Amino acid sequence: MICRAVVARYGKDKTFSVPILMLCAIGGRLGPEKEAWSRVLALPFELAAMPREWFGAIGLPVVSYALPALIAIGYARFYHAPPSLLNPLHALRKALWPRISPMLKLLQPSTGGYLEATPLTSFVTMALASAGEKFHPCVPEAVRFLEDSQRPDGSWPIDTNLATWGTTLSTKALTATSEGREALDIPALKSWLLEQQYQEIHPFTNAAPGGWAWTDLPGGVPDADDTSGALVALWHLCEDEAERQALAPAVAKGVQWLMDLQNRDGGIPTFCRGWGTLPFDRSTPEITAHALHAWGLWQVVLPEELQQEVSLRIPRAIAFIARPPSRGAPGSTMCPCGSAMSMPRRRRIMCMGPPRS
Repeated sequence: MICRAVVARYGKDKTFSVPILMLCAIGGRLGPEKEAWSRVLALPFELAAMPREWFGAIGLPVVSYALPALIAIGYARFYHAPPSLLNPLHALRKALWPRISPMLKLLQPSTGGYLEATPLTSFVTMALASAGEKFHPCVPEAVRFLEDSQRPDGSWPIDTNLATWGTTLSTKALTATSEGREALDIPALKSWLLEQQYQEIHPFTNAAPGGWAWTDLPGGVPDADDTSGALVALWHLCEDEAERQALAPAVAKGVQWLMDLQNRDGGIPTFCRGWGTLPFDRSTPEITAHALHAWGLWQVVLPEELQQEVSLRIPRAIAFIARPPSRGAPGSTMCPCGSAMSMPRRRRIMCMGPPRS
């Protein structure tokens, strides 16, 4: 009954269903060990051996930020309930594990926490421990992260650090009044926000340079919501057009990053363009609206060619937002109370951090 309920709830998106079932199997809630693990949906961790640029095309069964879970949990399922020896996948997965296993260490930030998040780090750790990989190179650092992030009351936060997001929200609030502006060290804030912009391809999601993450810690991943938030905050920190022109090069990279993320439907997803087959990576109205806000503020400051490109992107984004909502519409789901909740907001509640108001 547990398996049916979990699979029915999440459908083809295995980002949450497989970790939940794995936890139930480890905890003895799905029956005897071999029978229990056969009820955990298999994950094709062998796909991690393919070039990162192919991931959107091959249709991974997890969302773009869950690659460590795909690898670790996929291997744990293979370890406990492998396919028949006659099945070619048995030999393939066994042969590829030595090549794929080191990726977990390469994807691990220096803090030890995947995405700086307790749930994802915990799932990876328990999967490896259950599959005879307690001494995997990534496990000590993951355990250290979990120990260090535990609160005095014994609990854990979902996210350990939302410094960038908190800073951009506070900046927008305080710059709304003259008293608030006077309380800010504006040059330091500008400098700090600019330092958080990614200047190289991200090793985790292969995201292009130009975006911002929710945190200043190394486990962050650039995303649309935080990139829009940083652009809006930088605009409010400037006193006049001259100051905005000085920031134009960095801003142009951020604007271009958001445009490159825009899906064919005109909307903006959270992390990666073209991963729209799964609910948690589809375009969503509020993230699209946030990008529109950033584009609108900075459009006149951008180089002429980029201004023209933004002018073409804005109507497509508005058209996406203008679509009538429905209970089954891509990009939204329904809470138990019946109210709509966007997928990125729901994702952050369950995996990466608290909801954003």
